[in-house]
Amino acid sequence: MEVSTAFSIFALGFNYRLMKQRLLQIGATIFVATLFISLMSLSSCYTKEEKVISRLETLSQKIEQNSNDFNEADWESALNDLEEINNEMQSCAFTQEQMKEVGKMYGKLSSKVAKEMGNKFYKAIKNYGSFLSGFKDGLGESISEEDIKNVSNEITDALNNVENLFKEE
Repeated sequence: MEVSTAFSIFALGFNYRLMKQRLLQIGATIFVATLFISLMSLSSCYTKEEKVISRLETLSQKIEQNSNDFNEADWESALNDLEEINNEMQSCAFTQEQMKEVGKMYGKLSSKVAKEMGNKFYKAIKNYGSFLSGFKDGLGESISEEDIKNVSNEITDALNNVENLFKEE
């Protein structure tokens, strides 16, 4: 075998290995690009409206299941999430069916949040009963007995109204 023939066979073998390596690199690059495009298309399968509904539903379930154990930070976080969702909703074009679903979830959330805030307000009023009693006594030192009775009746009526609101629920 001549040197040039041996060199040609070696060169072909070397080129074959080099080509094979290049093809594997190109194939890997195409695979990664295809995977990336697939993942991106999967994540964008949901419309903006569906994403907002999903976030609202997740928040609604979180509050429904855990609100009894929420502390101040949990409530603040939930209310911030609700505000973000509300801001996102402004740019959505919901169908009538989606709007009904959003309204139902928003109603449940609002009810739970209002009830929690009302309970806190009611507890605060109960805790300040001594304050109100002292306030009434302080008023007695500077105003007439009739004025004291009027203020006392108004305070009692206001407390009873708040208490009745919570008993109705």
